[in-house]
Amino acid sequence: MRSLFALLLAAAVIVGGWYAASPWLAMKGIVDAAEEGDLEALDERVDFERLQAEANTRISAQIAERTEDGGVLAQIGGAIAGEIAESAVGNALTPRGIANVVTMGSIASAWDQ
Repeated sequence: MRSLFALLLAAAVIVGGWYAASPWLAMKGIVDAAEEGDLEALDERVDFERLQAEANTRISAQIAERTEDGGVLAQIGGAIAGEIAESAVGNALTPRGIANVVTMGSIASAWDQ
């Protein structure tokens, strides 16, 4: 009975440790791929299309919230800001952009590619 309890306790510790470490391991894999410049591995680890879509949705919602009571000029400004933000998100949230942030701390050279 003690050996069964010890086995179950060991299994619980292993599963708990894996569960606690998995976010760190995932992030380490992303950082390692970015530092190595392995854009394909980075693309496999991160769903960039979903990340861009979510960022654009949130930015659009913020712009809409801030411009809804501002009249026609605010709406036009909001539309322009939305286009600029969508372009920036499309350039920044890419494997190259994330690799640049990890390795150089800047996305500036993502536009050079």
